[in-house]
Amino acid sequence: MIIYKKDITLVFIFTIVITVLSLTLFKNINNNSKPYVVGGYIHKLEKQRNGTELSKSVMKENDNDFYKERFARPSKEPVLKLKYEYKGYEGLFKELEPPYIPKGYPQKYNKPKDVIHAYYSILKDAANMIGYHGGCGTVGRSRTPYPFAYELLSSETKKEISLEKFKDSFSGVGHTTLLKLYLAFQPPNIPLNIQYYMAEIEIITGPPYSKDEEYKPEPGYFAYYYGIITTIYDKKEGWKIKSVDYIPEDFLCAPWHFWQWHSKALVQAVYGNWYKIIDKIDKVEKENSYVSIYASGKENEYRFDFVRLTNGEDILLNEYIKVNDKWKEVNLLKPDDQDYKLSILRFKK
Repeated sequence: MIIYKKDITLVFIFTIVITVLSLTLFKNINNNSKPYVVGGYIHKLEKQRNGTELSKSVMKENDNDFYKERFARPSKEPVLKLKYEYKGYEGLFKELEPPYIPKGYPQKYNKPKDVIHAYYSILKDAANMIGYHGGCGTVGRSRTPYPFAYELLSSETKKEISLEKFKDSFSGVGHTTLLKLYLAFQPPNIPLNIQYYMAEIEIITGPPYSKDEEYKPEPGYFAYYYGIITTIYDKKEGWKIKSVDYIPEDFLCAPWHFWQWHSKALVQAVYGNWYKIIDKIDKVEKENSYVSIYASGKENEYRFDFVRLTNGEDILLNEYIKVNDKWKEVNLLKPDDQDYKLSILRFKK
């Protein structure tokens, strides 16, 4: 049998293509390829369409918000009041043994929201500041609370994330505060034992010590993340935390690259200029950090709910159509536009 050079070349090219595709697929389905920080996977904010013809005329330079300090200053809203309080244990650095259930906390949780409250109430007193600037002695209850927070992760998640990896993800974090918590969009065909929540957290951190120069004081600083918490229910374990997906907040993007961060402008651009399903915005309601845009078109009435983050950005959370005088939650965004909405779909590509 004679094998020609042309045949060998084709086989070689085919092998390379299959290998590249396989590696790409593996990378996309492997969560471990993403950075694991503060107990969650960190995601890049996808590049969004900016300055296109379809989005022009939705913002005017004389809009009041444009010249205010909305995007340049952290909000002064109060923190979220948590259902539980971690009171700690004697022996701050003592090696504790399971079960890691703090006093006053249930053995298992019957509501997904409760397990999230418990998780952040424990992290609130945890700190991993060894090797980092910040504090003038022991911060909080040091690393002691981490095993108790880790215990709230699902069994499957703990197979992927060890306790040490979980602790290390908080390196440089001296304090964690849960600022916002809202029920997020539930995609169709997702079983009821899985629920999604939008969360925003604030951490106090500091830069690492430099090994190459003499000690000099460095300021601590605040940092903010928002994202989706996935909770899962098991008859034996109750509600647990399956995964946390965060996006770091940027305080310098929105003031100069603007329209998609403004709830009213986004609704006008996407659902008016692009999709042409709304003709006008009827009213805007704001309660604390929650913004609702009511709009109407020839066929339907719509409501779009946003959460205003600490950096001033409005993040789309839910879309509704009025059916028989009741609001029905839907997903109106096209597949290529899912990054304009905060849901689990943007993390499962």
